[in-house]
Order: sequence, then structure tokens, then C-alpha cells
Amino acid sequence: MLYRPGDVIGFSSCGCAGLAINVCSLGLPFWDLSHVGLVGWHPEKPSLLVYESTGLINTPCAVTGQVINGVQGHRLHSRIRSYRGHVWHYPLALPLPDWHARLMSQWCIRHLGRDYDEMGAFRVRDTPLGWLRRRLFGEEDLRAMFCSEFVAAGLRYVGKFQTDNASHWNPNALCRRLRARGIVSKPRRVK
Repeated sequence: MLYRPGDVIGFSSCGCAGLAINVCSLGLPFWDLSHVGLVGWHPEKPSLLVYESTGLINTPCAVTGQVINGVQGHRLHSRIRSYRGHVWHYPLALPLPDWHARLMSQWCIRHLGRDYDEMGAFRVRDTPLGWLRRRLFGEEDLRAMFCSEFVAAGLRYVGKFQTDNASHWNPNALCRRLRARGIVSKPRRVK
């Protein structure tokens, strides 16, 4: 399988937290997404990484060597192998040119260690309360980031995804929109 910088990796958890995220973002339990990350490079690492924002991984970041509650990077293939649940690959329909791939990867690296945004992740639920909270407190705030906010902001940074507010996207809504706009191709289940 060919992975490129800018591709989206979608995770469908079998655990309680992932199931709750999936259901609250109008996904099918144990099938649709509860988490997303971005494929990228690192100048000192020989393999591709998946950059993601999460508080649910106890594995040290492949770049910093630290366990991080927030933006972190992991070797792509080992992250896929170790994940307990389904994993989907959403390849970009038009791959990034090399200089855009480097730019996006540098953006991901700059955000390593940024805190996980638990309140933001709570607000993007597709429930009446989530909708109301987005309307009342809906301004974009990237001081801390949850997974789909991180992915939306990263793709926006390199001009792949136009959005006024990266903080409005949950994993399922983001991937559905990326597919509808032809930004990513049909996903392949890789695990």
C-alpha cells in the first residue's frame, strides 16, 4: 500500500471511548471513525509517521521520545499494527507536491506537544447540545487541538481543505466532507 504525506488515517475503536465518539459523531458503531491522523515525514526518521492529537496512547512519540497528551507522531506501520480496531486509509485524490508535503510535515512537527483539546472534542458532537455549544462557543481555537481539528487545520495549511473553522469538524464529518469534495479518494480498510 502506498501512503503519502497528507493522506488521512481513520481509526474505528472497539473501546468505550471510541464507541462514544463514533456514535456522537453520527457514525456506525465499530465501523465508522472515532479518530483521525495525518501521514507525514520527519527529516530524521526513515519511515512515514502518522501525526495525531490524542490522549489515549501510552506509547512515546517517535519524534520526542515522550508520552504526550496531545499532538504526537508515531511510525505509521507500527501504529496501524498495534491499533485495536479497524484502520482506514483515505489517500489524497491528488498527492501533495514534494514541497507541499514538506510544508505540511513541518507544520505537524511544529505542533508536536500541543495539548489535547478535550472541551473542543466534546463540543463537536452531533447532538443537540453539541450543536448549541458550537453555535455559542464556536470560534476556532488552535491553542489545543483534538484529532479532527488537527487534521482539518493541517490540510487547510497546505491549501487542500477550505474551512473557516477547523474546530467544527469531528472525525466522521471531516472524512465525509473530504470525500464529498473529492479531496480524498475512497478509503481502503487496512486493518
